Amino acid sequence: MNKLVSKLYLILQFLFTFLKKCKAFIHKKKRRAIPFYFLVGYIFFVIILIQIAGDSNFNKTLPNKRINDVTAINPIQVGKEITPVTTQEIITAIRSTKTVCTLTCASLTKC
Repeated sequence: MNKLVSKLYLILQFLFTFLKKCKAFIHKKKRRAIPFYFLVGYIFFVIILIQIAGDSNFNKTLPNKRINDVTAINPIQVGKEITPVTTQEIITAIRSTKTVCTLTCASLTKC
């Protein structure tokens, strides 16, 4: 256990001196410090943005409703799938939607 603590101490000491030398090198000239702190700020911004954006607990998951086109090459995710038989059912379905509506024909003989 003592050897592990001493190795950990040496690693931390090396990292601290390395970071200290990097800081001294960066601060020698202003032209190095400005891009460095811009990069550091950008990294922190991205980390914070990832942490606060989206649904981190995955409370809202979409059901897996994928529909293939005729070629089965381009499946798309849909919110609702209906199978109208008459023209009036198609008109009602298009009028009742509040988002993008996609119409496909599953059987080429009936289209």
